[in-house]
Amino acid sequence: MFGVDWVYVPSAGGSMENPDIPPLFTDANDWEKFIQWPDIDSWDWESSSRSNKEYLQNDQFKYIPLLNGFGFERLISFMGFEAAAIALIDEDQEDAIKALLERTSDLYCRIIDRCCEAYNIDGFLIHDDWGSQRAPFFSVDVGREMIVPYMKKVTDHIHELGKVAELHSCGCNEKQIENFIAAGWDMWSPMDKINDTQKLFDEYGDRIIIGVSPEPFDPETESESEIREKARNFVDHFCGTPGKVCIINRYFAPYLQGAYAEELYKDSRLAYLK
Repeated sequence: MFGVDWVYVPSAGGSMENPDIPPLFTDANDWEKFIQWPDIDSWDWESSSRSNKEYLQNDQFKYIPLLNGFGFERLISFMGFEAAAIALIDEDQEDAIKALLERTSDLYCRIIDRCCEAYNIDGFLIHDDWGSQRAPFFSVDVGREMIVPYMKKVTDHIHELGKVAELHSCGCNEKQIENFIAAGWDMWSPMDKINDTQKLFDEYGDRIIIGVSPEPFDPETESESEIREKARNFVDHFCGTPGKVCIINRYFAPYLQGAYAEELYKDSRLAYLK
């Protein structure tokens, strides 16, 4: 889409814009001259729907990830990182950025409509990385002014269709949590080594579902009883508060096995039944 050439990078496990091709533009005021808007109605939705129908006939939670960025990441793909970062705080580009994000939001809403028509799904996982290992790429005020309104437009649309809206946003983004809430996201699963997921749950878990990382354990040195106790302790704190629900952080996945997974499943089911 948009005329951007993507290259898969095996070592990163993902794609980036082709570094041998210059950005589409470096001044946001030029976006209308260079972006190629996709004709999504020409995509073969009917064939894709048929080929996935049997696969999606189950009672699991099913969502579609929209990769390569919503707001800031999308700007990076058009402009390059430096130009996109500058554009967010350049008064001369402010109106152009807002007009561009407004139009991309309209496009995402149309894609979401077609997805819901074609597939038996429950929600969407939308990507937009906002931070580095140490801090967000931009201030809370900039995020609230320049990106949140357009995210909210999309999450509102997802909710109108009765679906769940989950945000994927890598980086140290604890400071942006109020923006994620204001943008209408149902869930956010932070990177767990650079964000305090348990603290985020304690402070904001009644307003957004947080992907929480339990206390890790070593199956080689800890006994089964110790491991089960850790699972019960997690359930006691994170599954027993009325009005709060969490999910297990995706980065904890290697630990979800054996005695821990069994105890977590059993105790959390009992806790939520109460």
